[in-house]
Amino acid sequence: MATSLGLFDAGFQTFVVSDGCASSGGQEYHEAAIKILKRNIGQKYVISFSELPAMLS
Repeated sequence: MATSLGLFDAGFQTFVVSDGCASSGGQEYHEAAIKILKRNIGQKYVISFSELPAMLS
């Protein structure tokens, strides 16, 4: 989460594959981090693995 937010703050277009990351604190913390990322970098930049092929084509 920190890396994504840091890149976003530095002006990079940043995407997060939500089901390609996790939290050492467990699922509850993972879901909280995803909510924070959606709020801070934008919901359209937090994608699932199934959306990735369309983004790359």
